[in-house]
Amino acid sequence: MFGAGGGTSSYEEVEQADLIVLWGSNAREAHPIFFHHVLKAVRNGARLIVVDPRRTATAAFADLWLGLDVGTDIALSNTVAREILAAGLEHRDFIARATTGFDAYAASVQDWTLERGAAVTGVPAEAIRELAHAYATADRAILCWTLGITEHHNAVDNVLALIDLGLLTGHVGRYGSGLNPLRGQNNVQGGGDMGAIPNKLPGFQDIEKDADARARFEAAWGVPIEPRYGWTITQQFDAMERGDLTALYVIGENPASSEADNQRTRRLLEGLDTLVVQDIFLTRTAELADVVLPASNAAFETEGTVTNSERRVQRVRKALNPPGEAKDDILILAIPASHLSTDERMGALHLMGQRLADVVQQSTALGMFDGKAQLSGHDAGKVSTLHEMSEDVLTIRRAITQSTQQCNEVRMNVSEGQIHHGILTRTDAACIDLKATSLVFLLNARGLDATIGNQCFESNPGDLSSHRVE
Repeated sequence: MFGAGGGTSSYEEVEQADLIVLWGSNAREAHPIFFHHVLKAVRNGARLIVVDPRRTATAAFADLWLGLDVGTDIALSNTVAREILAAGLEHRDFIARATTGFDAYAASVQDWTLERGAAVTGVPAEAIRELAHAYATADRAILCWTLGITEHHNAVDNVLALIDLGLLTGHVGRYGSGLNPLRGQNNVQGGGDMGAIPNKLPGFQDIEKDADARARFEAAWGVPIEPRYGWTITQQFDAMERGDLTALYVIGENPASSEADNQRTRRLLEGLDTLVVQDIFLTRTAELADVVLPASNAAFETEGTVTNSERRVQRVRKALNPPGEAKDDILILAIPASHLSTDERMGALHLMGQRLADVVQQSTALGMFDGKAQLSGHDAGKVSTLHEMSEDVLTIRRAITQSTQQCNEVRMNVSEGQIHHGILTRTDAACIDLKATSLVFLLNARGLDATIGNQCFESNPGDLSSHRVE
């Protein structure tokens, strides 16, 4: 759906499509389950067009491969749009009924002739024309993209350019047609659904503009919610450069490797007063950290759920105990969080210990879901017992509810990889007082979205001391 992180059609609809366009997506290797649905469509007679600088394993299955030059996605999209308009293939009824700004958009792509597009993108003009006509004339067409589109400095504009093509041709809002971002990491969809993004509450409800949603969550959580957007990852790095952000808590993310400008990223991370990394590996980001907190593997060592790209909720059962002193992400968060406050401001963290059934029921009441959660396989119909509380979850609740200490400063101490009471330091001698700084959580799908300032936490000695390297 537009305005929220999620696709507009299901995997089942992919099988019924007449045309599938995979743009910046090597689904054969990166999304094999989804690609099985693509193959079913191909066997049913659908055409497959792949847009990618590399001739990937996915391109080997395609009827047409457009090997554009890196970074020319918007130029290619504009050229496709201009060809659709020049041929009179735009969906006029849909444009008039469901869109705004068409005239300005049409004028903006007017100079992108096939010849100009071919010169800029490196894709032959005839191939661009074939893509444009195939997409515009298909009865059912699905356009999918993933990290090949989003891991660019102009990722937002890349995505908007593809959405414009869907709106131009009316391939939105009807069965078998859609625009689908294939999620780049496990459970990104679930993280977004539960509010791990800087401008939305759970269920993609706007934290600034939707006062009614804020009121519902404030009542449920027992804490006030400030109507202010947080920083995106890009904005966080800009804030580091300005000196507004001096401490970072990174959970399950590796920006030292994944950010577009690698040299700038490392420079800014190295310049932080404090960097805490929580991960299952000693990543390149973790190598720069003051503190590394060893987490459990969400796929095998924790209890919970995963939500895939089509919003299907799937049960994950713990198969192994985490090695050494590695712990569940939520438990790691709960240990310092239990010392932040003694009052009801910790109401949100209390929800961590609730059964998933309670969360689903509450979320539905708060407007997160229009319908029921979709569960796959034999777990369907077992919502009431979907997430039995483990001993770790009980420990979380006890740690939070039994906290009695109110602190004035945010301090920890690190000595040879061990966490102790006191002060967080890069070396034993250095002291960093975080009272006047903001500590921002930089998260992927495994975490929560939070900002902590002017509070205190102290961990128990040795609780989370081991680096986890495999």
